[in-house]
Amino acid sequence: MIAEKDPYIQSAYDQLQEISQNKQKRLEYEARQKAILDHNQSMLEAEQRGREEGRELEAVSIALKMISLDIDDATIIAVTSLSPEKVKSLREDLERV
Repeated sequence: MIAEKDPYIQSAYDQLQEISQNKQKRLEYEARQKAILDHNQSMLEAEQRGREEGRELEAVSIALKMISLDIDDATIIAVTSLSPEKVKSLREDLERV
Protein backbone atom coordinates (compact mmCIF):
# COMPACT_ATOMS: atom_id res chain seq x y z
CA MET A 1 0.00 0.00 0.00
CA ILE A 2 2.65 2.51 1.03
CA ALA A 3 4.81 1.47 -1.91
CA GLU A 4 2.05 2.48 -4.31
CA LYS A 5 2.06 6.06 -2.96
CA ASP A 6 5.82 6.65 -3.10
CA PRO A 7 7.73 5.88 -6.31
CA TYR A 8 11.04 5.47 -4.44
CA ILE A 9 9.59 2.90 -2.10
CA GLN A 10 7.92 1.16 -5.03
CA SER A 11 11.24 1.00 -6.87
CA ALA A 12 13.02 -0.43 -3.83
CA TYR A 13 10.22 -2.94 -3.32
CA ASP A 14 10.41 -4.04 -6.97
CA GLN A 15 14.18 -4.47 -6.72
CA LEU A 16 13.81 -6.47 -3.52
CA GLN A 17 11.27 -8.75 -5.20
CA GLU A 18 13.58 -9.29 -8.16
CA ILE A 19 16.63 -9.95 -6.00
CA SER A 20 14.83 -12.39 -3.73
CA GLN A 21 13.61 -14.44 -6.71
CA ASN A 22 16.93 -14.55 -8.56
CA LYS A 23 19.70 -16.48 -6.80
CA GLN A 24 22.51 -14.86 -8.81
CA LYS A 25 21.23 -11.34 -8.10
CA ARG A 26 20.82 -12.19 -4.42
CA LEU A 27 24.44 -13.39 -4.26
CA GLU A 28 25.60 -10.22 -6.02
CA TYR A 29 23.59 -8.12 -3.57
CA GLU A 30 25.04 -9.95 -0.57
CA ALA A 31 28.57 -9.58 -1.94
CA ARG A 32 28.00 -5.85 -2.44
CA GLN A 33 26.63 -5.47 1.08
CA LYS A 34 29.65 -7.32 2.47
CA ALA A 35 32.01 -5.08 0.51
CA ILE A 36 30.26 -1.99 1.89
CA LEU A 37 30.47 -3.28 5.46
CA ASP A 38 34.14 -4.23 5.01
CA HIS A 39 34.92 -0.78 3.62
CA ASN A 40 33.13 0.95 6.49
CA GLN A 41 35.01 -1.17 9.04
CA SER A 42 38.34 -0.39 7.36
CA MET A 43 37.58 3.32 7.45
CA LEU A 44 36.64 3.14 11.13
CA GLU A 45 39.85 1.29 11.99
CA ALA A 46 41.94 3.79 10.01
CA GLU A 47 40.27 6.67 11.83
CA GLN A 48 40.97 5.05 15.19
CA ARG A 49 44.62 4.46 14.27
CA GLY A 50 44.92 8.09 13.21
CA ARG A 51 43.54 9.29 16.52
CA GLU A 52 45.92 7.04 18.45
CA GLU A 53 48.87 8.28 16.42
CA GLY A 54 47.76 11.86 17.03
CA ARG A 55 47.64 11.27 20.78
CA GLU A 56 51.11 9.70 20.65
CA LEU A 57 52.50 12.67 18.73
CA GLU A 58 50.96 15.09 21.20
CA ALA A 59 52.43 13.17 24.15
CA VAL A 60 55.86 13.17 22.49
CA SER A 61 55.62 16.89 21.83
CA ILE A 62 54.75 17.57 25.47
CA ALA A 63 57.54 15.27 26.65
CA LEU A 64 60.08 17.07 24.47
CA LYS A 65 59.05 20.42 25.94
CA MET A 66 59.30 19.01 29.45
CA ILE A 67 62.73 17.53 28.73
CA SER A 68 63.92 20.89 27.42
CA LEU A 69 62.77 22.39 30.75
CA ASP A 70 64.87 19.72 32.51
CA ILE A 71 61.89 18.07 34.20
CA ASP A 72 62.61 14.62 35.64
CA ASP A 73 61.58 11.46 33.78
CA ALA A 74 59.12 10.29 36.45
CA THR A 75 57.10 13.47 36.09
CA ILE A 76 57.19 13.30 32.29
CA ILE A 77 55.98 9.69 32.39
CA ALA A 78 53.19 10.60 34.80
CA VAL A 79 52.02 13.53 32.66
CA THR A 80 52.31 11.98 29.20
CA SER A 81 51.76 8.25 29.93
CA LEU A 82 54.73 7.49 27.70
CA SER A 83 56.85 4.49 28.57
CA PRO A 84 60.11 5.04 30.47
CA GLU A 85 61.95 3.68 27.43
CA LYS A 86 60.30 6.23 25.14
CA VAL A 87 61.12 9.13 27.47
CA LYS A 88 64.72 7.93 27.76
CA SER A 89 64.95 7.67 23.97
CA LEU A 90 63.57 11.19 23.51
CA ARG A 91 66.01 12.57 26.07
CA GLU A 92 68.91 10.85 24.29
CA ASP A 93 67.72 12.19 20.93
CA LEU A 94 67.62 15.75 22.30
CA GLU A 95 71.09 15.41 23.80
CA ARG A 96 72.47 14.43 20.38
CA VAL A 97 71.13 17.60 18.79
